[in-house]
Amino acid sequence: MKTPLRIWLVISFISLGLTPMARGQAGPLPSTVADGAKLVSIYSDPRFFEGPVWDNVSGKLYFTAFGKEKTDTQILRLDAPGKVTVWADKTEGVNGMALGNDGRLIGAQAFGHRIVSYQIGHDGPVDPRVLLFNDKLHQPNDVAQAPNGDIYFTDPDFDKQKTSAVYLLLADGKVKKIIEDMQVTNGLKVSNDGRWLYVADDGPMNWRAYPILADGTVGPGTLFFDPPVAADKRTAPDGFTIDQNGTLYLSGSGGVWVVDRFGRSLGLIPIPEFCSNVAFGGDDGKTLFMTCDKQVYSLKMKVRGGQFTRTNKDRAVAAAAAPPKPAYELQEALEYGTAGDEKLTLHLARPTTGAGPFPVVVFIHGGGWAGGNKDVHKNEIIEAAKRGYVSISVGYRLAPKHRFPAQVEDVKCAVRWLRAHAKELNIRADKIGAVGFSAGAHLAMMLGTMDKGDGLEGNGGWADQSSKVQAVVETCSPIIRRSRRES
Repeated sequence: MKTPLRIWLVISFISLGLTPMARGQAGPLPSTVADGAKLVSIYSDPRFFEGPVWDNVSGKLYFTAFGKEKTDTQILRLDAPGKVTVWADKTEGVNGMALGNDGRLIGAQAFGHRIVSYQIGHDGPVDPRVLLFNDKLHQPNDVAQAPNGDIYFTDPDFDKQKTSAVYLLLADGKVKKIIEDMQVTNGLKVSNDGRWLYVADDGPMNWRAYPILADGTVGPGTLFFDPPVAADKRTAPDGFTIDQNGTLYLSGSGGVWVVDRFGRSLGLIPIPEFCSNVAFGGDDGKTLFMTCDKQVYSLKMKVRGGQFTRTNKDRAVAAAAAPPKPAYELQEALEYGTAGDEKLTLHLARPTTGAGPFPVVVFIHGGGWAGGNKDVHKNEIIEAAKRGYVSISVGYRLAPKHRFPAQVEDVKCAVRWLRAHAKELNIRADKIGAVGFSAGAHLAMMLGTMDKGDGLEGNGGWADQSSKVQAVVETCSPIIRRSRRES
């Protein structure tokens, strides 16, 4: 979600007549939109609107408003089309909001450097609480709550774009910084099952996904959705919401992109103004509300919002009811580098018990350098994780499309990626071994015998790290062994 500083920049941008609408995106609406549905303006005034939340009890939509002055910030309640009540005035920049699991309204207070919570009263906030105050935060921007009660919020560094972060706020008031690898953190949302955290990044103007671990922290993130819009036509991604099926509704670059839980686009809901945020609501949960510059819209849908269907259990109840935790965690298709416009991915498995840091085993598939894939060693990396190793199965570019040394460049990049992320993966960067089969054995041996000075590093990323491993196991390697008689 936009903070006020960014909001005023957007207002200035639009006032110059420069529409943020993505060009060339006209087409049929996504399949989740109700047949024949059209965008309806339900409220407008000269301000910038944000943070929509539907309260199931009162049956009302609440959203935030930002005027030209820093003190002109409010939370509005929509009483009827075209009619609002000022539910909270002078909010110190409450921006992104979420409906808490307990029915309270949670807000990210930009100017006050707080995360706040309000009981929703008819005439205004009741029993206001400060869940967190830290004047060293830049400006809390958006907030989301997981089914187990954990709260996540973004704190973007809009000015220098160097120290943006995502934080985890636990029920006991403890705070952990859990994401630091994004340029400008903005909107965020937790999946309905509490397993994934999705975060918008205003830097590259796309969205990333992070697996949520048992303690509420997250594993390494991957690119979730990159909109099919030219870089010079994009606008910053902002707030978003989720439906009952886990499909996401992402505001930015022309309107609202509808993207399934696998990151596949289902289409665009075009909006003429800059769209800042989205929320489901209505008596049946099948109305999509969109806050924009000077406008709030509604659109009838075929699906209900996630808040109407998900099951919430606080951390203690969830832990008591949960089945025994598996001895490993598997993350699939993590991006470890790029080769031109091609993304390089790997599967990763790691132990769920033990303190670490853990040694690492790199599995490299065979196939004559022209076949095979990382899936063939999924069972092996799981077994290695059960035995106390973080392990990966590397996907690499194949011949004849990609000629040597593309294959060795890719596996070297995977090892460099491991070392670059050693702290968050909880691994021993000095204890990495490679296991290769057939053509993979050839690549494993090259990892064990070559390093930066040999000129085969490629340009996949993480150039400051070493690609050499400390141990190699080769099986059925494609090596011609000469006999004594031949020598």
